[in-house]
Amino acid sequence: GAVASTTAHDGSLLLVVADRNNHRIQVVRRDGTFVRKFGSRGDGPAQFNEPCGVCVTLQAHARHIVVADWDNNRVQIFDSEGTFLRAFGTAGAATGQFNALSAVCVDHSGNIVVCDCNNHRIQVFTIDGVFVRAFGSHGNSAGQL
Repeated sequence: GAVASTTAHDGSLLLVVADRNNHRIQVVRRDGTFVRKFGSRGDGPAQFNEPCGVCVTLQAHARHIVVADWDNNRVQIFDSEGTFLRAFGTAGAATGQFNALSAVCVDHSGNIVVCDCNNHRIQVFTIDGVFVRAFGSHGNSAGQL
């Protein structure tokens, strides 16, 4: 799994954990105190099949939890409380499709950057899931993945 950090309403640090083997996201305080969890195994909204990447963004004055859902080949987006907002992506090799996405982060513009592992590329999307660009190719030279 992966870990991201954010702040609670009271300003304290929260850790958002992609609990891959339990197919869920857990939120804990810095000292490990449990706050909440969301998700279960499956392929429906707010369900996961090995969530392996997570990040937190600040978009339009709202924190969003962004999850790389490995075996469902999609990105899921939740509000800060874990309420499902939207998902994008399907299995495949075309633009906007994934083959084992392994990591996710948000760039300085608020775009979602996804490591599309078995397609050997990085794909970039808006927070709404609109494709922006892709780069990378198979290999071991500079710029190849």
